[in-house]
Amino acid sequence: MFHILGAQEQHQADTDSDGDRVDAVNENQQLVVQIEVMKKKLEDLSAVNKSLNEEVRRLREELNRTSSSSGRSTTPARSRQSRQTQSSKTNPIAISLNDIMTPNDVLNAGLLYAGFESSRLQRNNNERKIKWFKSFYGVTPTTVVPYFQDIRDMDPGINYKDCLMTMNWMYLYDTQPVLSARWKYCEEYIGDKVIEYGLKMAKLGRKKIIFELDNKIKLGRTVDCVTFMVQEMRLDPSAKWFDYKTHSCGLVSA
Repeated sequence: MFHILGAQEQHQADTDSDGDRVDAVNENQQLVVQIEVMKKKLEDLSAVNKSLNEEVRRLREELNRTSSSSGRSTTPARSRQSRQTQSSKTNPIAISLNDIMTPNDVLNAGLLYAGFESSRLQRNNNERKIKWFKSFYGVTPTTVVPYFQDIRDMDPGINYKDCLMTMNWMYLYDTQPVLSARWKYCEEYIGDKVIEYGLKMAKLGRKKIIFELDNKIKLGRTVDCVTFMVQEMRLDPSAKWFDYKTHSCGLVSA
């Protein structure tokens, strides 16, 4: 009896063991199938990635060809246009002086050349702007307009900006580096132009300013003199320019 029961238990154990082996085999087969499926997916992804890389490379080459063929012709024009747009935004008041000008034209142009922004000029009244103008040029725009017209009649090829620059130099006597920063010219150009236009203005002055006496009497000396305080003579520094009235550098009318 016991022998029969033992044989049955042994048979049951063998059956369970065979079932476990079958389950393990089936599980291994499923893993193999899953691995194959994953390999297939990886291959598909690699093919897609390769295709995308080729498309990106093609688009980059096409973009480079387009840029190289059109960049040289369009970039300068675009740059000029952007500079003009920027200039029009910063300077809505145009710097333009022609044969027919008004004191307001000279006022705005002179202050813009001096470094004032157009937005600032629009916010201030004429009284203050004329004060600024006189601080740079020594006279008011109403004096400059007929003066420029006389110079233009004498020399039709005159440049009004160079005239203003020369007046600015004569009044403030700034050095050439300072004028170069203000007027946007090189020092060599400024040095030649202020002398050239200074001589033109002196020639006009000799025509306009004439001292004539009613009687042709030669005066050896004047009864009284008028002194004018000036800046120190840089090209001829000397004590002979000392003015005893103002205790500084000066000139005496004779």
